[in-house]
Amino acid sequence: MDEKKWTARLRAYGISVLRRRDLTTQAFQEKLRQKFLSGSPGKNAESLTDEEREKIGELAQQITEDFVRRGFLDDRAWAETFIENHRYGGKKLAWALRRQGIDPALWEGKLEENKERELLEIRKLIGKQEGKDRQKVIASLLRRGFALEDIQKAFSNRE
Repeated sequence: MDEKKWTARLRAYGISVLRRRDLTTQAFQEKLRQKFLSGSPGKNAESLTDEEREKIGELAQQITEDFVRRGFLDDRAWAETFIENHRYGGKKLAWALRRQGIDPALWEGKLEENKERELLEIRKLIGKQEGKDRQKVIASLLRRGFALEDIQKAFSNRE
């Protein structure tokens, strides 16, 4: 196995992936591993030895760390963009960010800053569901990840 060749291939593929969309560090590393360990171009993944698989995994880790150092991958920026672009409650956002493998220390502050926008979003959604049964509206908002106390606060401000 030619390490320089594999490093160049992994790096080129990584840049290609990041040109199309931003990814979390975990998702990026997983993309590299999937591409080169479950169907590598020019070489069947089945024909790789365990040693080659391990080496490719190590190279993927090194390239991921290098991309983080260079600022190509930034989990904090990804999390902030995710929070700003999704109209869910804090609970659902937190669940999604944990699922993406992002350290809570990077996004918990942003969720707290997002509280006022969350209340506005709840009020807007309540307004859209005018005339519906209150319990059904509450259940709908809970499914979207909003906290019950925030929902109740929004209802009490309307009345």
